[in-house]
Amino acid sequence: MFRRYLAALTTLALITVSLVSVTVPVSAQALTLTNANQTARLGLIERMGSPTFVPRTPPVTLPRPSLGGSVVCQIAEINPLDYYGRQVLASSDNADLVKAYDALAEAVAAYEQAFNFSDYRVTVTEAARVYYYFKNDHPEAFWLTNELTYYSFGYSVVTGMPSITLVFTFNTPKEEIPALQQQLEARTEELMDGITGDMPLLEREAIIRDRLCASAEYDHSYAAPHNHDLLGVMLYGTGVCESYTRAFQYLMYRCGIQCINVHGDTTSGFHVWNMVNIDGEWLMTDLTAADDGGLDAIAMHYYNFTYAEWKTMSWYTSIAVKDPYYYPLPIALY
Repeated sequence: MFRRYLAALTTLALITVSLVSVTVPVSAQALTLTNANQTARLGLIERMGSPTFVPRTPPVTLPRPSLGGSVVCQIAEINPLDYYGRQVLASSDNADLVKAYDALAEAVAAYEQAFNFSDYRVTVTEAARVYYYFKNDHPEAFWLTNELTYYSFGYSVVTGMPSITLVFTFNTPKEEIPALQQQLEARTEELMDGITGDMPLLEREAIIRDRLCASAEYDHSYAAPHNHDLLGVMLYGTGVCESYTRAFQYLMYRCGIQCINVHGDTTSGFHVWNMVNIDGEWLMTDLTAADDGGLDAIAMHYYNFTYAEWKTMSWYTSIAVKDPYYYPLPIALY
């Protein structure tokens, strides 16, 4: 993914975006899978085997179950230059924000654990915003955490502003990252097996939804490895809401569907879920809530619902959109 990102940067042009809300009502009735789909799901689980919990010791060896058929998936992926957080920064009056974002991408691809903003006219808050927007855009950078330390030593001779350095915390030793990236790519091909570019976006999304729900379960121990990043759900078969969200986002990217993270609160506490852009309409999908942990149903009322419908669901209490941690959503909140 990072190689594709860096290749795209060579043809970079200034992107100006207009964030428009399209809120065509859709039905979000509570549905269960049909008997035929239940049987298919049980068969999928049987082929994939039970979720595997493997301690993080290099090299990690995981079984590679087949989902049936050949692994061929020629789909136009989302261009990383069009990722939502980057679009928001590119539309800012400060052109240095997106320039810093692109330079940060190169540093992360090289597994660097610090980034200096001395070449860019940014404040401390803006530097943190660049980092968090990048992290929310790139779930495949699983080793990045939300923990930041910043240092400022004098002023930059380039910008005349404070010389800011952000230091990142990794959740994975550097030497283990490449092997895990290879396993992530292999697992991605398995989960996308059979999806083709001529399928409607809703069909691609539904396949990924069903396969993730069939192969993962919520980490009630809160102690599984990588339970806050996409590797938890995708490689270890268990994770908390952030793992579900980042796994789903990444696979939507690979299926050619724009997808972002939504942060907020529920009656059970802080929560993360997704929004997907399906043919121009932004809809919410909460894969964590939709996966009820059983084998016979997916809670479909947590799948592809509008903001208006979200407001009627008593479990949710708020959406967080405060900078620098969360980007503004592409819909009007009222």
